[in-house]
Amino acid sequence: MSAHPAAPTPRGLLATLSQSLPMPLQGTLRCEPEEMLALVGPSGAGKTSLLRCLAGLMRPTEGRIEVGTSVWCDTAQSLFVPPQQRQVGLVFQHYALMPHLSAEDNVALALLHLPRPERLRQARHWLEHVHLKPEQQRRRPAELSGGQQQRVAVARALARQPQLLLLDEPFSAVDQLSRLKLYQLLGELRRELRIPIVLVTHDLSEARRLCDQMVVMDQGQMLQQGSPAALHRSPRNARVADLVGIQNRFEATFETDEGEAPRTRKAAAGPRWFGAAGAAAVQTLCGCGCGTKEKSDRAPP
Repeated sequence: MSAHPAAPTPRGLLATLSQSLPMPLQGTLRCEPEEMLALVGPSGAGKTSLLRCLAGLMRPTEGRIEVGTSVWCDTAQSLFVPPQQRQVGLVFQHYALMPHLSAEDNVALALLHLPRPERLRQARHWLEHVHLKPEQQRRRPAELSGGQQQRVAVARALARQPQLLLLDEPFSAVDQLSRLKLYQLLGELRRELRIPIVLVTHDLSEARRLCDQMVVMDQGQMLQQGSPAALHRSPRNARVADLVGIQNRFEATFETDEGEAPRTRKAAAGPRWFGAAGAAAVQTLCGCGCGTKEKSDRAPP
């Protein structure tokens, strides 16, 4: 028998939030270690606000946020861990680099708790980790390409060895070639770090390509979570179908006897098509398979 106890199974992210102001947020999400989860939805859906709550930059009205074995927020217990005390890495959409500092000094800002020589040593380590050459590490942001600046931002986020990595549309400001290289870098990092990663994106193809799970959001509501394949196969309702890009939705009607309860199960299995007018009760179904129903008084065609 081994003399060493088995290492504990790493735990991921579990967040339940509820608020109406300043931005409505409602729902629950889960992201396991080594998983990448995409938040998708239209502008104003609440994706960045949710990310800010996870990072500790915004305090939710009600909710609980657990990462690993730590509780970062529990409003029922009046518990709120400030962002500087959370082991979280955040990569902003437009990098948020200090323009007057070199790449290595930008990364060293995340390590102010260490003596300067150690800060610079670790900063160089993480910049090498994201494949920046030594001469690039000494340049200021204006002297770097967009893809190189994004690598500096990723290195800074990783420097504090986070339990959770948050990416707010990190690829939107780089060209296609740089984006593909950053995809490859992110794939390497997720296998190595073994932490939950949450990505905000408007690009559905990017979410399907990179992520294990997607959370579809609209007007602050977390409508559905699942794998990209599951969401496309079984969207919860017509709005989810719209937001994940399903085009082959159609309307169908089925007949029930007047006064009877709708035959939901039968309709979901296969609606009965009308060939002539004269049905007493008609319901309109979402053809994406979600079973959404709306009462209609119009006669069938």
